[in-house]
Amino acid sequence: PSFAEDLPHSPDPSHYAMATAKAKADEVASRLEDGDYLLVAADTVAVFEGRIYEKPASRQQAIEWLLGFSDRWVDICTGVQLRLNRNGTLSEVAFAETCRVKL
Repeated sequence: PSFAEDLPHSPDPSHYAMATAKAKADEVASRLEDGDYLLVAADTVAVFEGRIYEKPASRQQAIEWLLGFSDRWVDICTGVQLRLNRNGTLSEVAFAETCRVKL
């Protein structure tokens, strides 16, 4: 998708991940033709010491982040947006799940 992942960060990472997943779903849905479809959009962020980490800008940044997270607990939050368009009726479900991992 061509969605720029630059929404303002919410104090609640799960809300941010769900908002980003919804924006991705909106962007993809805008390009779909009429008819039945199931659309699944998701966004995952890491949360470390209160800061939200999105997709690293480079391989070097990813390495730096992982080294900083090493042997520490990090929350991984994924927001999901499901949309089913069936016979012209649109149904939507959104949720987020967070797990804590030690890297």
